[in-house]
Amino acid sequence: MHPAIKAMLSQYDKMKTIEDEKNALKEIIQKICLVGLHRKNFFEKAAFFGGTALRIIYNLERFSEDLDFCLDEKDPDFRWIDYKEAVLDELKTYGFEAEFEPKKDNSESAVGSSFIKKSTLRVLILIESKGKTSREERLKVRLEIDKTNPEGATYEMPIIYQPEVVQIKTLDRPSLFAGKMHAIIARHYNNNVKGRDYFDLLFYLKGGVKINLHYLENKLKDSGHFAASGVLTEERLREIYLEKIASVDFKQAIKDVAPYISSRQRDGLKSWSAPFFSAMAPQLMGSEPSTRNA
Repeated sequence: MHPAIKAMLSQYDKMKTIEDEKNALKEIIQKICLVGLHRKNFFEKAAFFGGTALRIIYNLERFSEDLDFCLDEKDPDFRWIDYKEAVLDELKTYGFEAEFEPKKDNSESAVGSSFIKKSTLRVLILIESKGKTSREERLKVRLEIDKTNPEGATYEMPIIYQPEVVQIKTLDRPSLFAGKMHAIIARHYNNNVKGRDYFDLLFYLKGGVKINLHYLENKLKDSGHFAASGVLTEERLREIYLEKIASVDFKQAIKDVAPYISSRQRDGLKSWSAPFFSAMAPQLMGSEPSTRNA
């Protein structure tokens, strides 16, 4: 194993199981991919968002699987293949042999949720690695980009310090919160509830983050989950949220998120229920007020 990878792994606390090591190693690989994209000037046209951005940039206390991005301006001709060599070369620098496997735009099986738009382009990176069992294993890191992201997002330029010091572009927390609320509202679970959405929701609420309501409205309209002529007020958002919460199987939600968090955090999942999350609806009213005329 490359010395830099060993050093990064040593910073993860209490890796008691093989699954813990896999999660940590996958996160390190995600960071290497970000560096490779940075070298190719990817962040001049795109921004990092989603659960992994929340984890890597804003210290969310759960692991995340995918690297999600959105273009600053709509570009139907964007191709992941243009960044293939930069990412694979960066991984190779740190001792990882990887493959780049494109995925079809509308692959429901790949993402497990029907709210992903046809304009989302995916690629799967398969990495050979050796874990505690000394067995060669294939880790998977999926890169996804929204080629037609609606307007309204706001951005920050944070620095990541490992494996190298680079500056990347991300959605700021109000816009990330809007993206998460869009996921909560728009996902069709099909007996596969994304408990990670609700874990992240608690993270935003505990931090007092205000939703970028304008961006959320545009995302809901863009995915067909809000009338094109409508105006998303804070009151209407609360109503939509409560309608969604009433339909969620929180036993499934707990099962989904448990592998990505610590045993201490799993104790807090016992209170998860529709009444528990419904009681948080008033907290959503701290969202950022729209500056537009209704």
